[in-house]
Order: sequence, then structure tokens, then C-alpha cells
Amino acid sequence: MRSELTKKTIFIETSQQERSVETVDADWKDKYGLALLSRKKKKTFIQVKGVEIGVDFTEHSLSRIRWVDNLHLLVATYEQEEDNVNVFIIDLAGNLLHSFHGGESIQEIAVGSEGIWISYFDEGVFGSGISTEGLVLFDKTGQLLFRYHSDLVEQPGIADCYAICTGSASTAWLFPYTDFRWWK
Repeated sequence: MRSELTKKTIFIETSQQERSVETVDADWKDKYGLALLSRKKKKTFIQVKGVEIGVDFTEHSLSRIRWVDNLHLLVATYEQEEDNVNVFIIDLAGNLLHSFHGGESIQEIAVGSEGIWISYFDEGVFGSGISTEGLVLFDKTGQLLFRYHSDLVEQPGIADCYAICTGSASTAWLFPYTDFRWWK
């Protein structure tokens, strides 16, 4: 069996840009390419397929970007205020299509055919609202479909959910942490 490693540069900043541009998050899909979330001079923008998209639909700093499909992106803020809208679905022109409250202290987001998986770290899990579930699933318009702690019987607790990814069919893989001594 022969394996081959291919190297491809998908994004590069010049030295002058490096001083003024902060890369916040990125998502790569083989089918769609790179979606890059950056901050330049206190303004947030998205780069997709060589096009820069300005972000002006939220006053909060965006911290996550994920491909939804070939025409739509999800961007989210790290938001600490309960019930504030902090997850946004946009098209490739930057038009806002859907927005919803995804919970406090978002750790990770994975988008699959079944919807949007969101995990949380301890400040959210031990806070209030939907983030106390540790892991939730929303449809692609923001409707709640699944709550980990409420909808599963005899599940191990989640105190932090560090990483999630989608698997085949409608599965999600996660890396939860459950070993805080005061967690029951």
C-alpha cells in the first residue's frame, strides 16, 4: 500500500498584513474550501473563495466559523449573556438568514446533515440555560432538536466538551470531560 502526502498552501498573509490581521477561526471542507474568520482594525470579516465579506449584523466579536453547505456559513460569538442571539447563518454574500441563541460559553461547533452540534465548557455547563446540557443539537434554522443531559437516560455527565465532530450518517463524536471532583 502506497500512501502519499500532498502539501497545499490554502492561505498566506504577507508580513505587513500579519501585523494588522488576526486570524480568529477557520473551517476547511474538501468540497467547499477554506472559510476564514479574521479581525482587522477591530472589524470582523470573512474570507471565502477569495472574497472578503464584512460582518455588520452583530456588535459582538465572532469567534467561530463553520461551513453549513456550499452556499451557507455559520458564525458564532462567545457570548456570556443568557438569551442573547449569538449564532448566525449567513449566505456567501454576508446576508443574515437565521439567528438564534446557541447558549453561553460555546466550546465547539460541528455541522452535519442532522443539524448543528454545539458543545460547551464548564462556565456554560455550570451556568444556566441551554448550555447546561453540555451538548445540544439545533436544526439549521436554530430550532432545538436534542439536549444531552435532558434527553438521554443514564448518560455520563459532561462538565466540559472539548471537541466534537460529525461522523457517518447522523452521528457525532465528542471528547467530554467529566472528572471535576464536585461534579455528580
